[in-house]
Amino acid sequence: MISHNAGRRLYTLVTCFIMLVADIFPVYYVLHNIYNQGFRTQLYLRGHIFVMAFYTVVFIFLGNVFGGLTVGMRRKGEVMFSLLFTSGFSAVFFYLITAMLSYAFPKVTPLLVVFLI
Repeated sequence: MISHNAGRRLYTLVTCFIMLVADIFPVYYVLHNIYNQGFRTQLYLRGHIFVMAFYTVVFIFLGNVFGGLTVGMRRKGEVMFSLLFTSGFSAVFFYLITAMLSYAFPKVTPLLVVFLI
């Protein structure tokens, strides 16, 4: 039998992983299909992995700072508000990275749509 504490940790791990994947895949779609055409040199597999790894690290770091990844310990409203901050600041960092890789400032609307989803 799994003890109550171990079950709670497993639940927290699984829900954090689901939230992370649900946030990363739309950002990857925007990177690959929309922003990649405006870059000076198009990113291929290694470039996509590097940018998404940076985004994931920033998301996890900000999730720990704002408390959005402490699912089992806080109320739903606190977790959702923390995830909103985490996703917003991660999107700003992601936009800054894409702006540095582009010739001009890319459109903000695709990233805003991903942020609002």
